[in-house]
This record gives sequence, structure tokens and C-alpha cells, in this order.
Amino acid sequence: MDLLPYDLVEHLVQFLPRKDLETITIVACERPELSNWQLMAEQHLDERYLLDIRIFVQDQNKPEGTAKHVKLEEGEEIDDKNEEIQVYVEKHRFTGELVGPWDFKKLQVIDLGMEVIQVIQKTFAKLDIHTSTNGTNLRVEDSTRDYINHEAFLEDLRFSYRVIRNERFSQGIVTLFKERRSTPLTVEIPPDSLSYRNIQEILEHWKNSDGYVAGHKELHMQMSSDKWSTLQFKWKGKHDYLPHPLKRSSLLLSINCLKIVKFESWHLPVNFDWIDSVINDWKTRAGMYLYGSSRKIKLVMEREDWDKLEQKYWSSRMTEDRFQQRRHLAVIAHPSNLSSIELRKYRIGYMVMAEKKVKNLRLGALESFISEWMKRSGDFVVGQLRKVTVGLSFTVWERISNDRQAFYVHPHANSRLKIQASRDCDLYTMSVVSIDPETVKDWNLELLFGAE
Repeated sequence: MDLLPYDLVEHLVQFLPRKDLETITIVACERPELSNWQLMAEQHLDERYLLDIRIFVQDQNKPEGTAKHVKLEEGEEIDDKNEEIQVYVEKHRFTGELVGPWDFKKLQVIDLGMEVIQVIQKTFAKLDIHTSTNGTNLRVEDSTRDYINHEAFLEDLRFSYRVIRNERFSQGIVTLFKERRSTPLTVEIPPDSLSYRNIQEILEHWKNSDGYVAGHKELHMQMSSDKWSTLQFKWKGKHDYLPHPLKRSSLLLSINCLKIVKFESWHLPVNFDWIDSVINDWKTRAGMYLYGSSRKIKLVMEREDWDKLEQKYWSSRMTEDRFQQRRHLAVIAHPSNLSSIELRKYRIGYMVMAEKKVKNLRLGALESFISEWMKRSGDFVVGQLRKVTVGLSFTVWERISNDRQAFYVHPHANSRLKIQASRDCDLYTMSVVSIDPETVKDWNLELLFGAE
């Protein structure tokens, strides 16, 4: 990866989604050998834009073969770059009343939209289709089914407005979830568009598969109460997550969502020692995540472990909330006092919700924190921690940052305090890093090497 030529990097980067490009810029900024990757990623982040395609259907009395006009507006903020292109649609002749831009729900407009997708022959990572409220449009559903069946890059599919009663379309959705994919997939369809048999087919295939999941899969669809009750009885246990028999993935099943995600150890019932070790390990780290890459986890345990947890982290017993069936809250502070863990206990199935909270610093509090660090030796950010997590508003970050990071040199010139944006837009890391010799204007040699 480090030695790839510029032309090859340029070719590869154009296929990467925006989230991956943002990750590359963060990683490559401190690695000179990845300069080609950083350059191309930043260029694509600056130059990429969304195309808002608006379709205007012309008068139906125009001669056959006349081009339909499609106006492409390159985002709301780039009005001066609008352009007109012509798309020739010869396979289908539209008949009936005149259709204007205000009739976006009419079947003619929907059909033309499918024609545009076929003519431009582009692959889309996201496809959002608003179906007609005026009746069944099987052509749209069949065309969409054919499209998603051949698009490996599809990540987000959304259907709006009405219930879909098309077996070919339903089987296309089922196929998406049955196939092994290398990218995440999110599908959102109207309520009860899949039958119980369709959902059962997805779940049975997942259970009997090898359990591997490269990217998560989500199906958003509101189920009827009868359908949900049947699925609950057969599939859902005490925990929200149902682990795969081979422990490679897990199923999160709710009345409006079905998720296939990577297996985590907390998807199984845990004991007191496991929870206690997670909390103790979190205290020694920066506090960015509670466990792995999760900021919130829901745990199920036995009554004996429940009592041990209550005895250690809850100093007094409080009355139970009869309406929400929830016990009181325990807050465990991080050694940095910049973040904490909230433990909420639910009597249903002896369940605990553990969620990490981060303190949000205003500009004055941040400046005071940095000032205190400069008064100390500079070896640690705070206490014995060399890295901590903090919350900052966008306004504060704009005031202090240079691109994606900010540095403060210690008065002893032995270290720097680095503040860097994380993948979570509201979280930032503060860490102690080595000094950059080029930034030091006046070396204190006596302090560094001692007096002669």
C-alpha cells in the first residue's frame, strides 16, 4: 500500500466512499510514505459533490425521438455550475396528459426515472425511490429488483409511500440478505412489504450459513403485531441480540428493524467479573469507547451476578420504577474526569445498559485544562494517562484547529499536547506526543542535557 504509484492510487480512490476517504486523510497526515493517498483523498473530498437530478417531461405532442431534457444541479451551493444535458429515451413512449415538474408522484415521471437510470448506466451506492400513491407500479418494482440484483456496490436502498405486494421484489430483497457481501447494506421498505415467510427465509439462511459478516446488514420495516409476536416466540430470547451458532455474527431483531452485525462477547449473558474487568480496563484507556468500538452495550446476567454488581456500584437501594421497570442510575467517572460510564438496571431479565458519556468543554475550560498541563511535567495529559477523550463544539474546534489537529508545545520543549478529531464527529482525543524539532525556535540545552 505504501509503495503504490500515483496513477494506481488515483484509480483506487475514486471507488472509495466518503467515510473511507476521511479515514485515509486522518491516518496519512502523519505518514510521509502515504503522501499519494493523502493527496488523492483530500482532492476527492474537495471536488466530490452530490447530483440532484430533476426530471421535466416535455409536451407529449412533440415529434417522436425528441430528446427529453434533464437538468443536473450540482448541489444547492453550486448554482453557477448548472448545466443542461440530453438523455434520449427510445424504448418507451409516454402517453396521456401533460406531466409537469409538480407531478412528481405520477407514474410517467417514475417510469422516466427508471429509464434515466438505465440510460446513464451508472452504479449507485444509494438508491431512494418514491413510489406512486396512485396505484401499483410493477415496472418500478421489477426494474429495481433487477437493478439491486446486479449491483455489488449498493449500500442504501429506500422505498417510500406505499406497501409493496410484489413477489419478485420481495425475493430480490431476500436475495440481498442471503448473498455474501463485502460492503454494508441498509434496506428501508414500507410496513409489512415482506411476508412472514420472506423474513423467516432471511433468518433461516443466516442461521444455517457460515456466519461471516464483512459489513453489517439492516432491514427497516414496521411489522404487524401478529407477525412480530410470531417472530419473538421463535427467535427472540432474553437478550436483544441472538448470536450465530458459530459466534461470527449476531442478529438484532425488533418490531421495526432486523440487523445482522458482527458478533461481540456481550451478545451472550455475562457475569460480574466480565463487567468489572471492562470497567477497569476502560479506566486505563483514553475513554473513547466503552468496549471495542461500542459506546453503549446492553448486558444480560444471572441474579447472582446482578446482586454483586448492585453491591459494588450502587451504594443504596432505591424503589423500582413500576412504569418503566427501571432501577436507578450509577455513574462511574473516568480518572480524567472528562468522561464517565452510566449504568442503568432493568428488572426485565436482569438487564443492564452501560453507556459512555463524554464531558463537553467550552473554550475557557479547554484553555484552563491546557494551562494546567503546561504547569506540570508534560509527560501525561492528566494523572497517569497519556491519552484522553473530550467533547468539543464545532465552534471551539474551529477556533483552535489547523485542519484536523492542533498542537501545544510544553514550556520544557520535551513534549506536545496533540488534539485530534476522531471518527465520531463530536469526540476528540488529547494525547502527549514527542516534540517536533523543526517547531522549536530556542532549545534549552541546559534543561535537556544538564549543566556542564
